Amino acid sequence: MTIIKWTGLEVTALRIALRDTQVQFAYRIGCSIEAVGKWERRGADITLGAKYSECMDTARRRLDDEQRARFDAARQDPDAPVRPDRGPQPNPGSPQVVHDEQEAEVDDVNRRQFGTALSRLTALAAKPFDATPPVAPELVDYFRSQLAGHYSADRFLGSLQLIPIAIPQYELLCSLAGAASGRLRGDFWSVATGYAALIGWLYPDAGDLRRSAYWLDQMLERAHRSQDVQLVGFALHNKAMLEADKRDGRGVLDLTGAALLQRTRLCPKVEVLLLQQAAHGTSLIGGDNAADECGRLLDTAAALLEAVDDEYPWGACRSPRYIDVQRATVWTRLGRTRDAMKLWEEIIPDIPASESRDRGVFSARYAQALAAAGEPDQAVAIVAAIPPLAVKTGSARMLSELFTLRKRMEPWSHEAAGRELEELLSDFAEK
Repeated sequence: MTIIKWTGLEVTALRIALRDTQVQFAYRIGCSIEAVGKWERRGADITLGAKYSECMDTARRRLDDEQRARFDAARQDPDAPVRPDRGPQPNPGSPQVVHDEQEAEVDDVNRRQFGTALSRLTALAAKPFDATPPVAPELVDYFRSQLAGHYSADRFLGSLQLIPIAIPQYELLCSLAGAASGRLRGDFWSVATGYAALIGWLYPDAGDLRRSAYWLDQMLERAHRSQDVQLVGFALHNKAMLEADKRDGRGVLDLTGAALLQRTRLCPKVEVLLLQQAAHGTSLIGGDNAADECGRLLDTAAALLEAVDDEYPWGACRSPRYIDVQRATVWTRLGRTRDAMKLWEEIIPDIPASESRDRGVFSARYAQALAAAGEPDQAVAIVAAIPPLAVKTGSARMLSELFTLRKRMEPWSHEAAGRELEELLSDFAEK
């Protein structure tokens, strides 16, 4: 039975009463550290569902009298500073009497202890130090926030700037995971998986599919170590995305199909990612029913977007235009060019100029739809600014889309539009 209404404020009060860190509290309740952080950040603006309210009730019933007093005090004054438990404290109003003899004795003991400790440190310095220090749980949140920042920065910086930063952090995370134990070990592997996913995503933009495949294999292995079914599903999605870059539709469906076998256990975000990637695989294979099947997959994914509410830093699908981008790409591939053009005309103006890579990639796809619709002059006009942008960002994705456009422009290769496109691409060799 629910005793009280559990909001983020009551969650914070209970954690204070127990004197737990967020990591310890998550272990105690049986939820993720991301959930605890979200509840506490949102405070009175979030109400827990029945499942976690019952968990909180159980933890509250087990409080002793002292803990219950802390809980009630924290609820009444949520802004009060939290002090660590130092044991019984003296009454501030009572006089503190320490005799001179006592002070001298304490001083003498402290000097002897310091001398002994110093001699031991000198001896230790002469031999290898093998002890492994305990791994701080707080580092999980630190690296998770760093990862979220990297995913945000990717839209503005691109792969060449982020890869040298992300790889050393990933290696450090693997070392920390190897030194940790229990659930903390899984938490570190979880964050390391996210870093491997980021690096595996960045390398195709740098034009290196071989290294991307290596990092996505690392990701899949780390995901299994984390024992997080969501991460395993996300890893299979990323592997499928690489197969889409290789134009292997059947490979895409092999991987998304394997992940969707666990559909009842997947969170909405992972399901959305897998469904839209399955639509790309279907469009690459083609066939009479491909458009209908792609539409069904994308409609199902779109219906799930409202339910996406997790703290995972990866999997950027919350944008209201996310499914529209996938739909426009699929329609271009399947020859539904007028539908694709209409979507691109709505999508591209909404992309900030600072997100140059996405703007360049989507503009090139829009130009592909224009070329397929028989409007070569407009297609070339759309992409005129992309080649220098591709050089500036180092984005091989932009160049790949431009070379796809060149194939669509072959019927006009000897006309003015075709020659203008060749001039734009003259400084690049197709990879």
